[in-house]
Amino acid sequence: MPEKERRKPTRNTKSKPPPKPPPEFAGTTAANGHAAAPPPFTATPPPPAPPTPSERARLDAVTSGCTYASIQRQAQDWLIEGILPTADVVLVAGDTHSGKSTLFTSAAAHLSRGKSLVGGDDHGKLRSILYGREESASGAPLGRLQCENADLSYITAGDLRADGQPGPPLMLPDHERKLAERVELLRASLVVIDPLVSYMAPGLSAMDGSAVRAVLECLQAVARRTGACVATVAHLRKSREGTVWDWVSGTKEWVNVCRFVCTLGRDPRSAARRIIAMPKSPQGDGIPPTLYTLEKVPPGVQFRLGARAAIDADDMHGEPEDRVSRSAREQCRQYLRAMLACKLGLSVSTLRRAALDLGVTSHFVGSAGQQHWVWRRPEEWPE
Repeated sequence: MPEKERRKPTRNTKSKPPPKPPPEFAGTTAANGHAAAPPPFTATPPPPAPPTPSERARLDAVTSGCTYASIQRQAQDWLIEGILPTADVVLVAGDTHSGKSTLFTSAAAHLSRGKSLVGGDDHGKLRSILYGREESASGAPLGRLQCENADLSYITAGDLRADGQPGPPLMLPDHERKLAERVELLRASLVVIDPLVSYMAPGLSAMDGSAVRAVLECLQAVARRTGACVATVAHLRKSREGTVWDWVSGTKEWVNVCRFVCTLGRDPRSAARRIIAMPKSPQGDGIPPTLYTLEKVPPGVQFRLGARAAIDADDMHGEPEDRVSRSAREQCRQYLRAMLACKLGLSVSTLRRAALDLGVTSHFVGSAGQQHWVWRRPEEWPE
C-alpha cells in the first residue's frame, strides 16, 4: 500500500471510567467523577509500654531530686585553722616582702613536726611539697625551714628530682594527672605553688580569664582527689583603687574561682605591724584580721602570729604613717570635717568609707544638667 494511503491509527478519545475507590472510601467521589483523595492519617500510635521497675527507679532518682531536709551541713576541715583548708585551693596574695613564702615554709615546718601554726592540739607529722621558681631550694627556703627546726625528710622540693637535679617542669593544666599522682605517692597534705603564674603552660596568660579558670579548676580537682591543701601565690597591684578583690594582679578570675582568698600586708597605721586576713571563705570562718611578725632567726626568718587586729581587709595594704603624715582615709576625715566637699583627688570609695565612719550623710539634688552631691555633717559636731 502506498505510503500516503496508509491510515494513521486513530486515538481513542473516549474517556475511561474512573477507578473504583477502595472499600473504605466507597461512595466518596470528587466533582470530576474521580475518586476523592483519602483523608489524612488520623490513627493514634499505640501507648508506650510502661517502664519496668528498674527503669522507674532510675527515673525517680534522676527527676525527683533531693530536698534540703535530707542534707547535712559539713564543717570545713582545716590543715591550719583559718588559713589552709583541706581538700581545696587557697589563694594567698600580698605585696613583695610581705612574707607569703615565709608563711608557707613556716606552715610546712610546723606540719613536719606535728605542730599547729595557730595553736591548738598537735597532730601527727604531715608531708608537704613546695614548688617555687623565684627562689632556689638550697637558698632562702632551706634557711627558713632550718630556723623553724623542720623535719626536712617530710618536705619535698617539687622542682627537683630525687638526685637533687632539676626535674621536668610542671605545666598546668596539662600536668594535672601527674601532679595528683605525685601528691598521692608522697601522701602530701600541703602543696605550695609559688607563684602559680610561673607554672602555667606556655601560651597561657594571667590576664586571660578562661586560662586562669582552667588552671585553678585543675588544682581544685587535684585537691578534691587527694584531700590536700593546694596553696597558690599571687601578687597585688600597685594601685589600691576599689576593694581587696580588685587588687590581685591579672584577671578577676583569680578571686572568683578560688573559694578561699588570704591577704597579707602592712598595717597602714604602723610600718612595723603586719596583718593577715581571709576576706573570702565559703562559710566566713577564715582567720580574722590578725597581726603577724617576721622574726629574723639565722639562718632564716620565722613567721609568728599575734593578736587580732581592729581593722578590716579593705584598709590593709595602705601606706604606713611614717611615710606619709596621714593615711588617705584620715585625710578624708579631716577634709570632711573642714569643707564637706569631695574634690580632694582621693578615691570615691575611700571618701565614702570615711563619711560613714563620721556619720556624714550625702544625697543627690538638683535638676537635669545641674545635679550635684550635698554632704551634711552630724548635728553633734561643734561649730
